[in-house]
Amino acid sequence: MEKRILSIHFYQPTFEDLWFKQAMAANQETVCYTCESCYAMLLLQDKWEKWYELWVNNPDKRFYRYITTGKSRSFVGDVSYFYDEQQEIWLAAISICGKCRGQGYEAAALRLLCATAREAGIPEKDIKNWDFVK
Repeated sequence: MEKRILSIHFYQPTFEDLWFKQAMAANQETVCYTCESCYAMLLLQDKWEKWYELWVNNPDKRFYRYITTGKSRSFVGDVSYFYDEQQEIWLAAISICGKCRGQGYEAAALRLLCATAREAGIPEKDIKNWDFVK
């Protein structure tokens, strides 16, 4: 079987792009595989500004991007990482839309997320714990 290499990119969403995050939050097929409470607040539009400021406009503390596909640049999911001071570890998350699962986006996003973290100066010892997909 030939292994297909996916072309994905990370895209920093604008505030107006939060419609996609809301669509993922409203989709039961997507949410059932992720943390429902992580998405629940995004259904409340009055919380969007605070969330956006914390996750997107806070590059020293958090990294958050949409995952886009090759040439079409369609949104297929999102990725993030941040340092949890209580646990003293870096935490990462990847969410893929339900209809896009099982197509290799998860592994491709993990590889790109690890490369992005390395470029940001996150210690290699911490990143190795993420890099379990070969």
